[in-house]
Amino acid sequence: MKFANDIGFWLTAILCITTIFVLVSSVKRPGKGFLLGFLVLSLLSYTGNYVPGLLLRSEVMTNETYRKFITSSGVVFQILRLAGWAFLLAFVFGLRTEEPSTMPSTGASAATGSMSLPRLDSPYKGYGGWLAFFGAVQLFVQPIIAVIMLAIGAETVFKVSSKYPGFIGIYSLETLGSIAVVGLGMYAVIKLRSIRPGAVRTTKLYLLVALG
Repeated sequence: MKFANDIGFWLTAILCITTIFVLVSSVKRPGKGFLLGFLVLSLLSYTGNYVPGLLLRSEVMTNETYRKFITSSGVVFQILRLAGWAFLLAFVFGLRTEEPSTMPSTGASAATGSMSLPRLDSPYKGYGGWLAFFGAVQLFVQPIIAVIMLAIGAETVFKVSSKYPGFIGIYSLETLGSIAVVGLGMYAVIKLRSIRPGAVRTTKLYLLVALG
């Protein structure tokens, strides 16, 4: 548990940097700038909160210096985080949930009207590239990060539970919420991989819930 916070930070940092590289090098889609803004600002905010604590643990920074730094810079990093969330909201609300059909229905589809054909020029088709990367992160990386962060929280809560017993109940609710969010993300990716109806809508719901 001693290095759990460090593992969580570096996993998150590597994930953010890799995602930024993938977006910049291979993705061409509307709203990419909003997602890049969220990743960059989140990485800066997370780094700004992690590095002072690391310096304090390494005895490079004294307690007094650490408190002064956090007091003066905490607002700045919080503003960066809020700005990142605003970018993520803009990206989520810009997601397309359905691609309208522009091709005429034929045969059984014309008779039943139960299925609409996708546009031939639609950019929303298939599962690969940056979408496959997003799926791999949600299926394999995000659960690991969630477990690490919950372990860090559990250790902290149990240390102060004798003095503040109410923290146990709050942390239990937070744990259930984290499990639900991770599970929803995995479910959304499974729908995306199978190209099931409503997959993009489920993914949009997941991003909103994760943001909340």
